[in-house]
Amino acid sequence: MPFDSDRPQGAMGTAATQVAGEQAPSDGMRARILLADDDDNVRGLFQRLLALQGWEVVAARNGREAVDAWPTDGTPFDLVILDMNMPVMSGPAAYDELRRRHPEMVVLFVSGYLEEANYREVLLKGKVPFLAKPFTPQQLVATATALLAHARQRGDGLSAWPASGLARAAAGAAL
Repeated sequence: MPFDSDRPQGAMGTAATQVAGEQAPSDGMRARILLADDDDNVRGLFQRLLALQGWEVVAARNGREAVDAWPTDGTPFDLVILDMNMPVMSGPAAYDELRRRHPEMVVLFVSGYLEEANYREVLLKGKVPFLAKPFTPQQLVATATALLAHARQRGDGLSAWPASGLARAAAGAAL
């Protein structure tokens, strides 16, 4: 069942419930995730779905809120999920600001469309993983799990993500 922001809240909650009964691919991996999406229904569904994996999720309505949510001290986020097109501050603008402060951060972009050429440039130049909406709950969880596992295995952030891996495949398929 793909995500669709036009569905009523109740229908979207069903997708998260269906995934809850399945084996969680996170394998008990703990994580703090920063999630920014301007669509209330989509953000709520993503938040519930990721929380079902046992992950702590902090949700933001736009890029500015995401930037402001990063703690100045304390535990940083293990993964940042940014919608590309948001009001106040776009995903790429939030990515740029957060990357300057936290170059080790791991990012996943999501979007229903890539209208602006600079979005494509961000994805290809930065080799940032991307999921095109609509996607299934399983795809989101599997992608987040793979990014978290890879970052932990390497002991560093997204800069170590191989260009031939998920980032390139996902960005290339969407462009």
